[in-house]
Amino acid sequence: MASIINAASSGSGGLVSTADSSGVLQLQTNGTTALSIGTNGVLTLSNALPTGSGGTGLASFTSGGVVYASSTSALTTGSALVFDGTTFTTTGGGGIVATGANGIQANNAGGGAFQSTTGFMFLQSPTASGNGFIFRDTSAGSYAEYMRLNSTGLGIGTSSPGAKLDVQTAGVGIQLKQNATGSATYYVMDNTVETGGKRWRFGYTGAAAVSTFSLLNITDNVTSWIADSSGNLGLGVTPSAWGNQGPAFQIGYGALKQSYFSTTNNQVTLLNNAYEKQDTSYAYLLSTNKASAYKQIEGAHQWLTATGGTAGNAISFTQAMTLDTSGNLLVGTTSVTNSPSQGVQLANGSSIGAVLVGHANGTATGNYYASFSYNSSIIGSITQSGTTAVLYNTSSDVRLKENIADAASASTLIDALQVRQFDWKADGSHQRYGFVAQELVTVAPEAVHQPADPEEMMAVDYSKLVPMLVKELQSLRSRVAQLESQLKG
Repeated sequence: MASIINAASSGSGGLVSTADSSGVLQLQTNGTTALSIGTNGVLTLSNALPTGSGGTGLASFTSGGVVYASSTSALTTGSALVFDGTTFTTTGGGGIVATGANGIQANNAGGGAFQSTTGFMFLQSPTASGNGFIFRDTSAGSYAEYMRLNSTGLGIGTSSPGAKLDVQTAGVGIQLKQNATGSATYYVMDNTVETGGKRWRFGYTGAAAVSTFSLLNITDNVTSWIADSSGNLGLGVTPSAWGNQGPAFQIGYGALKQSYFSTTNNQVTLLNNAYEKQDTSYAYLLSTNKASAYKQIEGAHQWLTATGGTAGNAISFTQAMTLDTSGNLLVGTTSVTNSPSQGVQLANGSSIGAVLVGHANGTATGNYYASFSYNSSIIGSITQSGTTAVLYNTSSDVRLKENIADAASASTLIDALQVRQFDWKADGSHQRYGFVAQELVTVAPEAVHQPADPEEMMAVDYSKLVPMLVKELQSLRSRVAQLESQLKG
């Protein structure tokens, strides 16, 4: 039984101090123990000491729970915020919200860290070799870096970003799904800074084996270029099913579609209204339109033409012109020969230039080998004569002439001609009969070429003397006939 050490006056109130048989000192009021002092000197309060009296206002604590002010007059603790003396943890979906100017700051000279339970750590590293904010993976203890933000920019897959956004990865870089379950995947860049600027979408769609990558102007839904899985690039058009000789660059504009194709065997091909199929043959892009091709093949050049056809059908190109590696220009033929069966050759073989013209078997007499015109009228030509000769022609049609009369005697002119023999300075060769241009021009100027520049050499066209000689021959024959007649009389 407790003994009363000191009792207050009787009544409903008052303070009672008692000591029980165990030696515990108790202070009671109205029969309720308010404070106990045990034999070991431990002070026990029956109720929490209010914060206004210097207490915590708490009767008990949660293990590791962080104490915080729930009001201006009370503190509380719980399991949502836990600190075990080493690690600070938030549970139940809670987090840390920093509303101050400095936010949440780690002032460790070696780098401060905030780590999540999934193993990712946000690290601020102020060292000279690693400035920036770094995301690392700590789940395996490797501290592998995933992302870094420094004064240069944000680097993903690199610790030294070279731009404001630098993504370096062997796999997918920037990916935006069309929707959570959609099959299409897009890589997007929007340009909305400038007034009237376009918004662009980099698109990657379909399975890997047949995928395409495109740049789409999504402001007016126009595809600017598309690259397919074979590396073929279409500008304004989806690339055709090009063959696998190498990547192709195809251009499309309205109804006109051109294409540029480069192979891997030292050949570059420029095509119009055509593309190369998987079997390396060529097919039309559009119906009715004609097709053409230009090729560079190891230093040689080829020009090919084709008539119109049906889209998708095979093209039979004709090699219309060739410039080979020796500098020979071939038109209508593909090989150099001294007697071409057809076509024209500007030959440069063995440093000897030649113009070689061929007519195909069966070509009719009168077809041109060469034609010379003035003001759209032919004034001279070289034409085929049968199958064994040519004619060298100068304009002489009666429709080109007027005041036609018999020519005067050429005897005086013939007598004035100075027929010379001489040696050529260039090679020392001797010519037994010939004219000197400066002498002939005084007698037959129509047979002498006189350049406007006096420093250029004069030349003689011997054929222009033929009419004069014929006239003199006719005159001689007439005189001979008269003499013969007189002798017979």
